[in-house]
Amino acid sequence: MLVLLAVAGVGGCAGSGVSQGSAPGAPAPSSSSAPFPAAASPDPTAAERTETPDPRGSNDLGMEPATPMPAPSWDGRSRAAAVTAAQEALRRFARPGLSPAQWQDGLRPVLSEAGRQWYQYVDPAQVPATQVRPGARLVDVSSPYLAGVDVPTDVGVYRVLLSRLEAAAPWKVERFTPPKGVR
Repeated sequence: MLVLLAVAGVGGCAGSGVSQGSAPGAPAPSSSSAPFPAAASPDPTAAERTETPDPRGSNDLGMEPATPMPAPSWDGRSRAAAVTAAQEALRRFARPGLSPAQWQDGLRPVLSEAGRQWYQYVDPAQVPATQVRPGARLVDVSSPYLAGVDVPTDVGVYRVLLSRLEAAAPWKVERFTPPKGVR
């Protein structure tokens, strides 16, 4: 009988708002303040629901995913385009008689983003070359995304480093490297 009363007494305390170790008159902790929430019960219909992927490939945000760009490769067309782009870019670069604003406006379309930052403060009067000569040749094809082209000028051969983002993208200048000994 004593055991039964002790069990009933503990049960009575829990229901009375007094818990073991709490001050008399303090509210009893609610079941929602338990240190760990109860595990969610499995959704009985979850197995029945199957998400069908959107044939257009949209994501959860309703946005269309980016279409993968075709990877570039080296072929006759891309080789010729790299040489032509390097010659045209160096023609735009080798104009020391222009004002800085005119020079920048002419050069900007052939520069990559990094190239724009690299050349934004260049004074065109400091560019030693004034003429591009024939005979440009592709010299570095180690990556289909980059091209090194040697372009002869009136002060020697410049190396023009070009880049492209994908097969259909135009070649853009990353850097013009003057001939050795020319600054």
